[in-house]
Amino acid sequence: MGYMHRFENNNGSKGSYLEGQVWDNKADLIALISSDGSHSITLKPNSSLYNSNNPYWSNGAGDGNKWLEASTYVEYAAGAYPGGPLSFGANISSYTLDNRYTLKAFIKEFTQQYTLVNSEEITIESSVSEFNMSYTPSSNANVIQYGFILEGLNANPNKDWGAVTISSTSNDNSLVYQEVWGDEFNDSTIYQAGKINVIDGTKWFHQTKLPNGRSWYNSEVQHYTDETANSYVSDGTLKIVAKRETYTDQGQTKEFTSARLNSKFAFTYGKVEVRAKLPTGSGTWPAIWMLGKNITEPGAYWEQEFGTTSWPACGEIDIMEHWGKNQNYVSSAMHTPSSYGGTINHGGQTISTASSKFHLYTLVWTPEKMVFSVDGNVHYTYNPTEKNKDTWPFDADQYLLLNVAIEPSIVSSFKTSAMEIDYVRIYQLGQALNSKTISNQSSLHAWVNSEGQIKIHSTLMLDAIRLYDFHGRELIHQRPYAKQIAVDGNAYSGILILKAEAENKRWIRKILIN
Repeated sequence: MGYMHRFENNNGSKGSYLEGQVWDNKADLIALISSDGSHSITLKPNSSLYNSNNPYWSNGAGDGNKWLEASTYVEYAAGAYPGGPLSFGANISSYTLDNRYTLKAFIKEFTQQYTLVNSEEITIESSVSEFNMSYTPSSNANVIQYGFILEGLNANPNKDWGAVTISSTSNDNSLVYQEVWGDEFNDSTIYQAGKINVIDGTKWFHQTKLPNGRSWYNSEVQHYTDETANSYVSDGTLKIVAKRETYTDQGQTKEFTSARLNSKFAFTYGKVEVRAKLPTGSGTWPAIWMLGKNITEPGAYWEQEFGTTSWPACGEIDIMEHWGKNQNYVSSAMHTPSSYGGTINHGGQTISTASSKFHLYTLVWTPEKMVFSVDGNVHYTYNPTEKNKDTWPFDADQYLLLNVAIEPSIVSSFKTSAMEIDYVRIYQLGQALNSKTISNQSSLHAWVNSEGQIKIHSTLMLDAIRLYDFHGRELIHQRPYAKQIAVDGNAYSGILILKAEAENKRWIRKILIN
């Protein structure tokens, strides 16, 4: 379990309801998170609050006289989980809490304005050794919280009234996805404030080569360029700019330019979030989408090393497409050998401010299904009954593409417009590892030893390992062809991402170097 401290204290009719604050700068609830790798938290009433000179807090008998209601919980955006029911459970390692207090575990759902949608709670009794909750989030929730709440009649104890220690039932640190790659477009070491900046080439590749030597697919009429005029970062956002201009490249002259970016990160399963504001103009065609890393497409970033499979057998995932001729509508689609081009596998929703405000476009990709949403509102789920190479080529790495295409029907009045992206984030289920914890996956173990070496042991022959920093920059790429390897980690600190491959299996691990 992972915990974030948040305190709610209801201090009676004369007091205030405080969130994230404490009365008289003193917390009613003490929540102590273990630092010994045991994944436990100890919850207890704070016994250092009593003030006999304060008549409001003292009932004359050495006790407080107000109701205590304090909690500590984790909060995250709805959708930041792998899909299906949430499971929240733990072992009760010790229980010495006085019977005037009650401890409960809870899961709550809220709207974006923090109006309660649904909730579920269970009381943790002194007689039990564990608890488990299972909860299926509703479709209209934007925020989910899970954690513990302590209640009781004595809000101001003058002595130790006991505690409850709760330990994780596994090495899993969290119910939520953890970010493994992304771009916030605000790294001050790369981008200068108030300037037009070239995009980060360690993360993105400009795809400019005409795949057939003459034009792009779908009768598009633009050239994609690597010019700063068509793609740049400024004021914390990425701009992909479509323009009307005469441009000659590769022996072809066209009247429009734009940009098409490939991510230098590919992955299998996870969650993609892109916060974007879309261009305007009938004939513009912005897209946030994905292709199989194995695609045989001339000029694509991954093609030269990994290209073995043509489209649509490689699989295509359209997270967001928007056509300027249908200004207030966005859609998602899947292209596979069973249905492609004018695919039957699609869905969408009306977004009246698609081009005037930023919206969050999300894909949750699991081994079972794809779920597409905008601002947390799901509009399409792809979950074929039979999964085979024709319906589900999605158990292998895909990479992300960002582009704005121009259709032949572009209006004559069009001059220029941009897709603006606030951030790109990719999450996967994973575990933070340090020198005292190792992965609970039997086929791959990774840890940091006392000498600063990253030790990687597998039951299979390791074909390749890659180590990335938290911004997605590749630090190490080795092909060891061994079951055990040690990598010197002394030059690095913080959270690193380890990607390992062995006999067609892939693992991603987070490694923490202190």
